[in-house]
Formats: sequence, structure tokens, C-alpha cells
Amino acid sequence: MATQELDTAKAKIMLLIKAFPSHTDQLQKIIDRAGDDPESAVVKARILLEMVIHDIWDSTNSREPKPNKLHEIINHLKMNEQIPRRLLSRIHGLRDMGNIGAHTNPVTQSDALRCIGDLFEILSWYGIQFKQLQPLPVPVTPPDSFKKYLIDSLKNSFFLIILLVNLAGLFGLIRFNKVIFNEGQEGKSVITKIYEGMFVRGIGGFR
Repeated sequence: MATQELDTAKAKIMLLIKAFPSHTDQLQKIIDRAGDDPESAVVKARILLEMVIHDIWDSTNSREPKPNKLHEIINHLKMNEQIPRRLLSRIHGLRDMGNIGAHTNPVTQSDALRCIGDLFEILSWYGIQFKQLQPLPVPVTPPDSFKKYLIDSLKNSFFLIILLVNLAGLFGLIRFNKVIFNEGQEGKSVITKIYEGMFVRGIGGFR
């Protein structure tokens, strides 16, 4: 798991804690367990999602009987266009991943971080629509350092070939600089002859 991705997830959780202080305990446990116990992290994220969905229902459909199952509530809210389509895939994805974690199926750290990202988007919208909150700033993953870029590049065989070709060319320039840059018997260097051959007399002008 990339350190930058974990740092971004932590930043998102900190913003959510500031926006939703009543959920501080749940949010803190989600990020604390994302690395070592991702199954528990996604289950807790699903529990928080369920609390939010129930609150949306109570705020918009208080006179109707509430369905028993979470996916039925979500589908009802979807039919009434009370949840934007752009969030539905995130909501269902988070619900499904929470179910997977609850049944002790394997969940990866990347899964937990993705759930945190989904939860951030869902709660950001929820805060604006139902809690009169301002839009939350979106933390971004910082670019990789040059050191990491160099290490990753050295693992790439194509990059190594290009590097070796360039080094060989540089070595050739250093090794044969007298032949290339110094003037010969005609008082002209090889570089000058090439230039004149191509741009003065044309391609056929080499002698």
C-alpha cells in the first residue's frame, strides 16, 4: 500500500471528523484498522453508511414505513431520486464490501482505502444536503518523489536500454571528440561537413 494513499485517506478522515464530530469514534476506528485489520475497517464503514442512509430516510420519508433491509431503503431512495446517481455505485460498493468483511472473507488494505474514499464522497454530499455544511476540501495524493520515480524507472527494462544507449552516445562523444569537433586537413570538422552536406548542398552533397 502506497504511503501517499494512506496519508490521503487519513486526511479525508480528519476532515470528516471535523465536519461530523458525533461520529469521531467510528471514523477514527475505520482509519486505525484500515492497515492491519481491513475487514473490521470496511464493516465499520458500512455501519456508518447505514446510519447515514437511515437518517436520510427519516428526513425525507418519515410518513412511510421504512423497509427492513439496507439495500431496500437505498433502492427506494433511488426511485424517488433522493440520492444522486453519481453516488449510487459508491453506496452499493461500500455496502457490498462491508458485507464481505462481515462474513470474514478476505479484504485488502486497498479495499479499505477505497471504502474510505467512497465514504468521504457520500458524507460530503450528505453534509451539504442534510446538515447545511460547506463543501469539504478534497485531499489529493501528492506526486511521487524524484527518488521513488528513479527507483521505479530503474526497474523498467526499456528505460534501462534507453539509458545505456544515451550513456554510450555520451561516451562516444567524449572518446572521439577530436575527430568529431576538430578540423581536419580541409580545415573543417566532421560536424561542419555534415551541416553543409545536409543544408547547403543537400543530402547528396557529402564528399
